[in-house]
Amino acid sequence: MVFTTSNLKIFFSMFIMVSLGIAIMSCSSSEYICFKVKKSELMPDSLELGLDSLIVGGLKICKMAQRYYSKPLTMGGGGNSFTGFTIPPYLIATEFGTYIATVGPAMITVTGVSNQMPITVVCTVTPDTIATTIN
Repeated sequence: MVFTTSNLKIFFSMFIMVSLGIAIMSCSSSEYICFKVKKSELMPDSLELGLDSLIVGGLKICKMAQRYYSKPLTMGGGGNSFTGFTIPPYLIATEFGTYIATVGPAMITVTGVSNQMPITVVCTVTPDTIATTIN
């Protein structure tokens, strides 16, 4: 399934998709490629909520990084570079996990590590794409 959404609806749409068991395979700034996944009946709701929140938090950081990249240096952005981007302090550690970013000029890798289970969410960010992997 491929759909397009406005920037104002991105995070809400992603949260709904994750809650409904639709995984985000990759996305650009306006297009998202998604696929339906079967939720495990063995995963308690609280762990599922933690995983969903970890994914949504990682994607939120990714979108912040893309905005930083495209914002001019004079306005506090990267001026077409990710160099200088940092995760806001309030998003580094959340109730469900912690995030770290490995920053390069043309790409960022955001890794979210769950507090509740041995799972990591890795998001690779370029100026116009985000690819997410759950390990």
